[in-house]
Amino acid sequence: MTKLSSTLGFASLSLIVFFLSGCSEKKLSSSEPKTNALSESSLPEDSSNTMFKVRNVTGTEGESLLKKRPDIVVLDIRTPDEFNEGHIANAINIDFWGDDFSSQLAKLDKNQTFLLHCRSGGRSSSALEIFRKMGFSNLIHLNEGIATWPLKLVK
Repeated sequence: MTKLSSTLGFASLSLIVFFLSGCSEKKLSSSEPKTNALSESSLPEDSSNTMFKVRNVTGTEGESLLKKRPDIVVLDIRTPDEFNEGHIANAINIDFWGDDFSSQLAKLDKNQTFLLHCRSGGRSSSALEIFRKMGFSNLIHLNEGIATWPLKLVK
């Protein structure tokens, strides 16, 4: 009898936990935007940054976004030598390997939308955590770097 009552008690408790956990799940309403996990991600919250958004794009997608949104600032984090070999028109160059990288980023408007890139995506991918910690809120990342940029680069 005690074995049966223990089993029934455990089963009842399991059902209660199951139903309560289902109640706490947030359902996405039809009015809330859906995000594509392959193109946009949110990194963990930080005390200095409540929500950090990154949209990964190809060179062609980035070029199209710049045409539609001229307010986007292109941020090239390659070395000055790489930058001088050719860059996207009107880009700002801040060297990822430079000693003053973080202090240069600190001078930028954290609410501005930036199109971030390096040569092939490695440095810019590594820099995303720095941007998050510094409180930036909106980045568009050329995930394969300037190597995929469809237009002629300027010198």
